[in-house]
Order: sequence, then structure tokens, then C-alpha cells
Amino acid sequence: MKLFSEPLIVLDTETTGFHQEAEVIELGAVCIDEWGRHRSTFSALIAPSSEDIFKDWKVKKALSVSNIAIDQLLAAPSLDEVRNSFQDWINQCPSEKKLCLAFNVKFDKRRLEHAGIHLNWGKCVLEMSREIMKAKNHAVLDKNGRRKAPSLKDSCEFFGVPYPENAHRALEDALVTAHIACKAFPLWRQLQ
Repeated sequence: MKLFSEPLIVLDTETTGFHQEAEVIELGAVCIDEWGRHRSTFSALIAPSSEDIFKDWKVKKALSVSNIAIDQLLAAPSLDEVRNSFQDWINQCPSEKKLCLAFNVKFDKRRLEHAGIHLNWGKCVLEMSREIMKAKNHAVLDKNGRRKAPSLKDSCEFFGVPYPENAHRALEDALVTAHIACKAFPLWRQLQ
């Protein structure tokens, strides 16, 4: 049974933080077919615009979360090179609409558009997860016992998808988001 009407692109980014000027430093994506099978993947580190950003403690913290070394970024291709490679990869995906999903579309869309990468976005997997969890009376709580939006890890637990050992790396998070989307889409459609 088909899960989707056509192949989809599921992606994730790693950035230098959450602030307005945060730069994309890693882009990972997987193309999945209508049945949810992996067709191809894309993964690239992206050199920052300046080495000076590494002096910022927030950037150092972001790198420690994603486990990306400064040396790796200094040796990475430029944003322009990655943007062109990514566009070539997308063009090879067997999809007319080139519809893209992400766990947190709002965040990834904003960061990618800031980097000059404009895509055709579909449903946010985080929002889909939240709607399904709410319909199933499953609350995700913060440390103070208040409801919160599900994290990628929360969604993995809910949908029975193994959380990756190498979480917070773009390709790993894109792959696990694709697994969640495959499990969530049929349930989400039933709610509509």
C-alpha cells in the first residue's frame, strides 16, 4: 500500500545555534518513494562564513550538541558549493512536486531560506506528531509537568522508531524523521 502520492524529500539541518543569524553547518536529506523506501541520501557539512564565529560560546555549545568538530567545518565545502550539489541531488529525485518534509519545518525552512535554499514544503512532522499524540491522549510533559511539543526523541518513542545513536547529525535526524513520517502519515490522514 502506498503511503504517499509521490516520492518525498525529508531533510534536517544542523546550525550554529537558534539565534536569528545562525548559519546552517550541515544539511542531510533522504528521498523516499511512495511506499516509504529510501531511494537516495544527501549529506554535507558546510563551511561557516567566517572563522570568527567559533569564538562565540553559543556556537561552541551548538557544535558540542551536534558533535561536529571545528576542523571538519574548516575543511568543508562552501555554502554555494553545497547549495548547488543539493539542488542537483533534488533534481534527480523522482518526484514532480519535490515536496519536502522536516521534523521542525518552521526552523529548517527559516534557516535554509536564510542560506538561499528555497524548497516546496509539506506538512511539519512535529505538528503531525503533536496532533496524533493529542488524539490518542498522549501528553508529552516538560520537567515541570506542563505539556510541551514533542521532540524528535519523544516522537521516536511514541511511534516505536529507534532513536539514532548519532542524533543531532543532519542525515541521521532526516532518516529517523522519514521513519516517523511513514508511521505517522496513515494515522494523521485518519484524523483529517
